[in-house]
Amino acid sequence: MDESFEKERATVMTYKGLLHCHTKFSYDSITTPEQIVKHCLKYNLNFVIVTDHDTIEGSKAVRDHVTAQQLSIEVPIAAEYLIPRYGDVIAAFIEKEIQHRSSLEGFIKEVHE
Repeated sequence: MDESFEKERATVMTYKGLLHCHTKFSYDSITTPEQIVKHCLKYNLNFVIVTDHDTIEGSKAVRDHVTAQQLSIEVPIAAEYLIPRYGDVIAAFIEKEIQHRSSLEGFIKEVHE
C-alpha cells in the first residue's frame, strides 16, 4: 500500500458510540440519564443518541448532564416516533419535539425545518 495513504489513515479519529438507547423517559426503560453517561465514560464512547419513544426529554437530560460535567461526549437531540404504516422512525439532530406524526411525508418535512 501507498505509504501516504497509511499515514493519512492513521490520523483519522475513530468514533465509538451508541446509536439507539432509551432512558426512563421512555415507557420501556428504567435507565437514568446519569447511568447512560456513566456507561459512555466506562466504555470510552464519543457519542450517544438517546431515542426515547415520543419525547426528546431523555436526550436533553443526558446532554445537560454531559454539559454540567464538562465531558466531551456528543449528545445530539433525538427521539423515536411512531408513524402510522411505517412503524418507529428516529429523528436525530433536532431541537424540538416533532408534532406531525400522522404521515411520513409531514414528519420528514418537520424534521427538516
